Amino acid sequence: MKTNYTASMDTVSKIITLLIIVLVIGIFVFSIFPKLAEFTHTTRFWESLFGYLMSIFVMMACYVLRIIRYEITPAELSIIRPFNPIHIPLNTIKGITKISREDLIVTIRIGNGGFFGYTGFYWNRAFGWMRFYMTQRKNIILIELTPKEGKKSGIKFLISPDDAAMESNIIELLKTMNKVY
Repeated sequence: MKTNYTASMDTVSKIITLLIIVLVIGIFVFSIFPKLAEFTHTTRFWESLFGYLMSIFVMMACYVLRIIRYEITPAELSIIRPFNPIHIPLNTIKGITKISREDLIVTIRIGNGGFFGYTGFYWNRAFGWMRFYMTQRKNIILIELTPKEGKKSGIKFLISPDDAAMESNIIELLKTMNKVY
């Protein structure tokens, strides 16, 4: 039995996404039509085009790595993306905790902070290094995996399904696997 959980973007993420798309379109217009802006006269056409193409490449990468939904089966939790979905076997989960947005206030980001969601590596004092696979800043679930041989702690994932009941459903599945929570 597979259970799907939707992952819609929050308002902040939608605004950031729209602003970045408008900014990239504006850069393209000013690089193609240099008479519209005097500052582009000093820039060579190929440099402008290269910058625009790099922007398009980054936007496409964020788009194909965005979170579409989460799935739970009796064997695994899946983070579904258009390209390269992530599959986490349930028997590797050490702990699962619902956390609040306030727990993440002082967090350092090495990743995407709102363009098609919140993804990448993040760090804060309370949780250490984490991998964000979120589309919103509510219903945040922290999933910690069992540490690999020789490691102090396991990988931590943060997800944010639209339905907050996903946490309790994962815990129930883990209980059936004789894991205590």
